[in-house]
Amino acid sequence: MNKMISELMIMETEKEQTEIKLREQIKSIRNTLDNLERKLDSNENFYEFDGLQGNGNNIDLYFTKIVTYDKAISRFKDYIEKSR
Repeated sequence: MNKMISELMIMETEKEQTEIKLREQIKSIRNTLDNLERKLDSNENFYEFDGLQGNGNNIDLYFTKIVTYDKAISRFKDYIEKSR
């Protein structure tokens, strides 16, 4: 039982770390979009590196991990409760 509780704590910590990464990614994309909009408004030239460059894929990755952690954590908690 102690091993399961330890595993649960690890999953909760990994979920929290993934949420931090997701927030950082969202902030980065928001900054990129703000910069693109500023360039549009001021008629500046665009460059290939001005785009999102795959950042949307990272958001999907982190989002999917969070959903998976939520499900696993819920199942672990249910199992631990039933085992008591």
